[in-house]
Amino acid sequence: MRVPVIDQETTEHSDAPIERATRWLVTSNDPPRPLVPYLRKTFQLSAVDAIRVIRRANALRGPL
Repeated sequence: MRVPVIDQETTEHSDAPIERATRWLVTSNDPPRPLVPYLRKTFQLSAVDAIRVIRRANALRGPL
């Protein structure tokens, strides 16, 4: 069985939209609702990645 080789550069670039969306969400005072469709359309994310962005942004903001 062959193990796929992951190109680190490609992996980093694929996370760029997630990082941009996370930074945007952390700095947004009043993001549009519903948020998941907005993130998907604006940052060309999958639904899973949009949820990942929301979780990361919440973690960066810390407890309310």
